[in-house]
Amino acid sequence: MVKVQEHINKTFSPNTEEIRITSGLKLEGEINLDAYKDLKLLSIVDCGLTNFDFLATIPNKERLKTLDLGHNPVKFPKYQKGLELIGEFINLEWVSLFDVPAGEGSNMKPIANLTKCHTFLLNNGVGIGGFEYFPLSVKNHGVDWLDSWRKKNQWPIYLAQEIIKLEQKLVHKNQELTEKTLQLEKLTDDLTNERNKNEVKITQKEKENKKLETQLSQLKEENQSLQNQVKSLEKTNLQTITQTKINKLKEIKGEIIKKNDLDEETKEELEEILELQSELINNSSSVLEKQLERSKKRLNKKITEEEINSLCQLQQELTKIQTQEKNLETKIEILPK
Repeated sequence: MVKVQEHINKTFSPNTEEIRITSGLKLEGEINLDAYKDLKLLSIVDCGLTNFDFLATIPNKERLKTLDLGHNPVKFPKYQKGLELIGEFINLEWVSLFDVPAGEGSNMKPIANLTKCHTFLLNNGVGIGGFEYFPLSVKNHGVDWLDSWRKKNQWPIYLAQEIIKLEQKLVHKNQELTEKTLQLEKLTDDLTNERNKNEVKITQKEKENKKLETQLSQLKEENQSLQNQVKSLEKTNLQTITQTKINKLKEIKGEIIKKNDLDEETKEELEEILELQSELINNSSSVLEKQLERSKKRLNKKITEEEINSLCQLQQELTKIQTQEKNLETKIEILPK
């Protein structure tokens, strides 16, 4: 094992623009790159990294153009945190997370702002969601199904782009809100000092204070409105995806029933399996799992295991999306009239 920080300090000078660490070199210890202010390329491939937290230490994030972290065993939730950090490097043009396992639950939304990126290599997108947020500028991605998926899902992609625009606007509003708050605090302090010293008239300051308070109130209302618009669009997006999954499940279930000429009793068994699969998503228990396996074995006499697993997978995906939709519904706030 190689002590990574010691290796970096000895091998690369602080004014270097490129750091390339040999593929297969097994590293230990934490990485800190805050001394490398001119970094344009960073490559740490197949070095046994288990997280990408060191990306937060890189200064001048707008300078980095190329990032290669492929073949490292980083899984969810560390993978998702890594995506959030990568999303801060807005001028990235080439990224590789190829053969990084990711894991179930990862989502592409944090990298939506990488609009200059033309290459973002992934491990075929296994276990990753949120591809409606994947930058349209990326043409080289290593996900064999993504191009056809984009053609079939233009509406969710459009909604995702609108959500990102609103969120960017919300960030700017929050920054403006912070600036106005600081101005108001300073002005309040000035007024207090002036009152104590009785050196100047405060009429004009009080008017400015009141004006800033009004602006602050308006910004807060705009902020709340933007948040509601974002959540409303996210809800519409989830509803679209939910209906697509429902239609697909109905279609495949109908094909299986017709193909195997299932009787009413078998249809009921099939529905029971799908209900159990759905219940397991929100209420995991060994009892339900055993019940589901027994039901699958009985049904396997009438239809193939592949057909059963296909339906269960679709039901699992549908239930997860419906749960997300319910959770989002509780977060949507209604502005007072």
